[in-house]
Amino acid sequence: MTLELVEAGLKQAHIQYLRFDGKVPQKNRQAIIEKFRKDPSIKVMILTLSCGAVGLTLTEASYAYLMEPHWNPTIEEQPLARIHRIGQKKEVTTVRFFVKDTFEETSTLIQ
Repeated sequence: MTLELVEAGLKQAHIQYLRFDGKVPQKNRQAIIEKFRKDPSIKVMILTLSCGAVGLTLTEASYAYLMEPHWNPTIEEQPLARIHRIGQKKEVTTVRFFVKDTFEETSTLIQ
């Protein structure tokens, strides 16, 4: 559901984006990655932690926004490692969003 909210905001702001999640058929996934790499008008790719964690190289990205912190930090580290790979030439910024005065905030402080 979070991706739908992000998607709605991107549409409202007229920001071109690509979506990469479990609903994308396997046969279409490589085309999405190639479009993100080669189309300069696409500045944003939204993806789930599970889809972003395996087999991708996203060194074209320079920002990562984690919208839903995961209780297991290694689950978050895997997709971030797709950006921080050999061949990355840009500085990468990671932003984690969490809700104030909730478990998310407390667990972030503990790490």
